[in-house]
This record gives sequence, structure tokens and C-alpha cells, in this order.
Amino acid sequence: MTAPLAGRWQRLLDAAGTERRLIATALIRISFGALLCVYYAVHAFQREFVWGPHGVLSSPMIASVIKLDHAYSLYALSDSLLVFNVLYLCGFLVSVAFLLGWKSRITSVLFFVFTWSLYQRNYFAIDGGDNVIFLISFYLMFADVGRRFSLDAYAAARAGRDVAVPWWRAMLHNYAVLACLVQICMLYLFAGLWKANSHMWLDGTAIYYILRVNEFQLPGISPLIYHSALLGVLSCYATIIFEMLLPFDVWKRNMRIWMLLGAIVLHLSIGIVMGLMYFSLAMIAADLIFLADDQYVHYARRVRAWATALRRFLEGPAGAAEPAFAFADEPR
Repeated sequence: MTAPLAGRWQRLLDAAGTERRLIATALIRISFGALLCVYYAVHAFQREFVWGPHGVLSSPMIASVIKLDHAYSLYALSDSLLVFNVLYLCGFLVSVAFLLGWKSRITSVLFFVFTWSLYQRNYFAIDGGDNVIFLISFYLMFADVGRRFSLDAYAAARAGRDVAVPWWRAMLHNYAVLACLVQICMLYLFAGLWKANSHMWLDGTAIYYILRVNEFQLPGISPLIYHSALLGVLSCYATIIFEMLLPFDVWKRNMRIWMLLGAIVLHLSIGIVMGLMYFSLAMIAADLIFLADDQYVHYARRVRAWATALRRFLEGPAGAAEPAFAFADEPR
């Protein structure tokens, strides 16, 4: 009995000490970094009004709110406009470094600190997408987000360094991945439960009322949906069923790709029709954690094969096309 138990224990340690979903965490790093870079750039010219010490929320006001919430923000350390602009620039540069995967062990921590600080500086400027980003970014501080598609990985490959990590770091990475999965599953589950307890979602009118709000309308498309009772009811029930199924089916290997594709369709619909593109892209980025590394490799090969087959089909069989000008055998 001792030998079989020892063998099982060793296999368990080997499995726990192997880093999982390195591709997924790298894709989330790239997506979050890109979203924050765009966020900083888009708000660059109105940054002082939105987050500055003399902007819409003054420094004394936000300091009292942060103290009441037992939170923190680097922007609350000083009411100097120069300090604010330096911190804003540093946040942008950290996001760029995080996107590129440069010194990712350090920049993943800095990314969370600067992102959290920016969001806490003005809680009126954030939405559900921002909540997802700083929640998942907290777990990513403990994950090895720079092992794939990063400057760190490129430098290690150029130098021929061994990329093996200690077992405890691998376990820490795997626990961070598990925390991301559980967090996202809880998000979908409670969103579905909330909708299932709402009479407007159950009677199929929630989408109708949402799309009648001016801020959430897409001209030409929204009327097609809320003028159709069938589309409205189907949209409501499809959303509830999907959000209730995902937290359970995402753990089944053969269902992960369908859950990911369903989440992409759901959030792209929300982003395009309702105009909540930042929230939708943040959710899609977080949902990339669903697939394992070998699944990403498998589906990437299939997509490449489909692309090759489509290109060959469009080009036609070799030699089938006639020359543009073939006058040699024609009578003069």
C-alpha cells in the first residue's frame, strides 16, 4: 500500500508543480495592457478634469472617501498637479511594459497598483469592465504572465536560459489561475441568478427596456430588436441560460471552447449594440482563461489549416487560370 500511495502523491506533486495555462495568462496580460494603454491615451487631454487634484473630485473630497472605504490611491498622496501628471505618465508606461511583458514579475504588481490607484481616484469614472480588470489583475500578480509572448520570454530564449521554475512558484501560478477561473464563474453565476430573480428578465421585456434608453441605443439595429417580441424574449432567455450554464460547463474540457465562443458573442453583442465596448473587451479578455495551453495550440493549428485551405480555394488549382493575353496561336 505504501508504494502506490507514494506514487500517487508524487504524481500529484508533479501535476501541481507544472505551470498551467501560460498562454491564457499571457493573452490576458496583453489584452489588459492594451486596454489600459488605450484608456490612458483616450483620457490624456481630460485627465486633469477627471482625476486631477483640482478636477471634478477635489483632493480633500477623495481623501475622505478613500479613508472611509479603507482604500488607497497613489494619487491621494499629494495635491500637486506636477505629481499627478508624473503618476499618470508612470501609469501609462507601466501599462506599456505590462503589455510587452518586460520585467513582468515587477510590472504585474505595478500594473495592479497604478490601475487600482487610478480607479480609486474617481469612482464615478469606472464601470463593470474596470472592476473586472483590477480584480483579475490582482490574481495575475501571483501568476507567471511573462512566460509566453513577452520580452522576458524572448530575452530568455536569446540567452538560452533554463525556464524551469521552482515547484512552489508553479503552484502559486496555478492557484492564481484557479482564482481567476473561480472569480469569473462566480461573476457569471450571480449575474444569471440576479436575472432569474427579475420579473422583467423572466417575462422577456428586459432587453426592450434596456435598448429604449438613449445611452444604450445603436441606431438602425436596436429598433429591430425591441420592436420584435420574439427577439426580445429569445435574447433574455438565452442570456440567462448561458450565464447559468457557464460556471458549470467551463470545467468540462469539451465544452470550454463553446463557452468561450458564447461569451465572445454575448459581450460583442453588448459592446456593439449597447455601446459598452470597454466592458465587453475586458470581459472577453478575462474569459480567455477558459482554455488550456494544448487547446490553444490545437485550435491555432486548425485555424491556420482553414486559412491555408481558404487561400488555396480562392487562388484556384495551379495552372488553371488562362494567360491574360494569349495571341500566339490566333490567326492574324
